[in-house]
Amino acid sequence: MADELTFVMIRHAHDAHTYAARAMDPLDELGRRQAHAIAQRLLSTKGLVPEGEIFILEPHDVRGVQTAVILGDEFSDAGRLVRRLVEPGLDESNVFSPENMPQPANDARVVFAVSHEPNITALVEVTTGETVAVDHAVACVVRAPGRNWRAGFDSPRLAGVLRP
Repeated sequence: MADELTFVMIRHAHDAHTYAARAMDPLDELGRRQAHAIAQRLLSTKGLVPEGEIFILEPHDVRGVQTAVILGDEFSDAGRLVRRLVEPGLDESNVFSPENMPQPANDARVVFAVSHEPNITALVEVTTGETVAVDHAVACVVRAPGRNWRAGFDSPRLAGVLRP
């Protein structure tokens, strides 16, 4: 659809610790494999990863940045121009708020964001009314009618959940 925006929320891949949100925990080997696998899954989903410039919003923590770097490398290897931007603190109250989207990504048709739980399930539930289960390296694809993030839009819907 010509006037449709897509927001892909990807949970960071697996790290060595599974109990507490620790910002300095890096991805483990399983996490690196998961990040590569979800990048390939996103690339193989027809029409999801656009030609040209790609924007990946990333959090400030190590495992989120490492996941975003792997996504960016895989997208670059597939011929896309990747721009990684620091995530502007997206949560369920402001994800579709144009002033919270980094300016360079504001006119993008598709934006990817690496984030954490419970942020992703809360974002999906609040914006679409859908309940999802999100494990490591799972991507939730939310689509909504609209021309650009600044113009705003209504009725975001969950278009799919992709697993590595």
